[in-house]
Amino acid sequence: MSDATLDWGDENPDLTAAIGVTEGKGLVDRREERTEANLIAVIRLPSGEEIRCIVRDVSKSGARLGIPRGCVLPERFMFKVNGRSFVFRVRLAWQRDCYAGVHIERIARLPASAAH
Repeated sequence: MSDATLDWGDENPDLTAAIGVTEGKGLVDRREERTEANLIAVIRLPSGEEIRCIVRDVSKSGARLGIPRGCVLPERFMFKVNGRSFVFRVRLAWQRDCYAGVHIERIARLPASAAH
């Protein structure tokens, strides 16, 4: 999953559409409605290291990730939801305890051979 080999989409990504989450139970009142999720994903750090995580909720432009305790994330990284053919380039918005909030910067469609 190299940044250079991915087919990056438009500048206004919609995370909920890309991972197939439909409008559901909304969470706290925010600028964008968030939908609860429970999706297994993998974070890919710039070093190439991969960290398993869980997508806990999503909005059109961001997500809350459940991450391992003690994990320190960099300012920017990528993640992929298992079973989906997209990879997300994100910027860390916040990190506390076992959770991190991310803002989606770009979405790329994986080549068919790398999607699974």
